[in-house]
Amino acid sequence: MDNKLTLSKNYVLLLQEIKQKFQHSRLRAAISVNKELLQFYWEVGNLIIQKQESSSWGDKLYENLSRDLTNSFPGTKGFSKTNLKNMKLFASSYTAEQISQSLPDQLSWTHNVVLLQSKDL
Repeated sequence: MDNKLTLSKNYVLLLQEIKQKFQHSRLRAAISVNKELLQFYWEVGNLIIQKQESSSWGDKLYENLSRDLTNSFPGTKGFSKTNLKNMKLFASSYTAEQISQSLPDQLSWTHNVVLLQSKDL
């Protein structure tokens, strides 16, 4: 009977350890995805800034990009006209080095947008 109890305690400990490792891995994955997404959004915003400086594109740029990107990647969210403008704001507010070495990459996209938009108030 003691052997079954020991096995049961060992099993419970094993299960707890695996669950903790899974939760830790899931958190690390979410942080990595967030960093990649922010880096991507910064790069898109930076491209928009560069192209707008060298062309006469106006507000239709956002509408066209939003439509074409949404059509190119069906089922993917994040390419709304508003979000593209937020990407430009994000890129104009931070340097590439700041994105990877400071607070912005530790916050979610939504938190970054709220902070950036509150600067304009």
